[in-house]
Amino acid sequence: FDSFDNKMTLTVPNITRNITVAASGADVPVYKFAFNGDPLPTPPNQPLPPPGLTYHATPVNPIEHREFTVTFEPRADYLLPGSLAIEMGGQPLTSFNYTRSVNSEGKPIGVLKITSVTGDLDISIEGEKISSYTLIMSHLTATVAPMVDESSSLVITFHEAAGSSLPGSVTVERALSPAVPAFTYNSTTGVLTIPNFAKVGVFPAYDYLKITANGV
Repeated sequence: FDSFDNKMTLTVPNITRNITVAASGADVPVYKFAFNGDPLPTPPNQPLPPPGLTYHATPVNPIEHREFTVTFEPRADYLLPGSLAIEMGGQPLTSFNYTRSVNSEGKPIGVLKITSVTGDLDISIEGEKISSYTLIMSHLTATVAPMVDESSSLVITFHEAAGSSLPGSVTVERALSPAVPAFTYNSTTGVLTIPNFAKVGVFPAYDYLKITANGV
């Protein structure tokens, strides 16, 4: 009997006559989870997402002695936090794994894995607010690289539109400050890099950046 997968395999060798097998299962306890001290919803209801994040839980609700995984994605202008805290059954939990990476679609994700659940879960996690920016372009398109952690730079790659060329320079301004932020721009590749854009305090959330690029 495999209690983790909730499966039982019965092997009867050398059968020479009819046999009857009777089996009955027991209900497996299903637990609840919530974020940041919110009330625990009754399954199958799901908890409200934490500030600045969306999430997907597998399975939908924690099951006793099973692995429980929660995948987080940041909302616009938010960053995945570097750490989180968990209480299980009202007690601090230290045996869990939380990692940040980029998924196959190029989106930043944070994955929480708890190997074996034995009680209700309270997960303390919030997205971190980062700077915002306004991108003003003409005769160009652009792609923005995902920002995974606090050391991430803002990297924008400009692409030529039909009948135009990449600009020789771009302008980066702060909305509420005369100070020009440090940045690099490669007019050959069209890559603009603003270091430490995601680092809290470098660009206050209220002081957004204005980026202007015009194809020629």
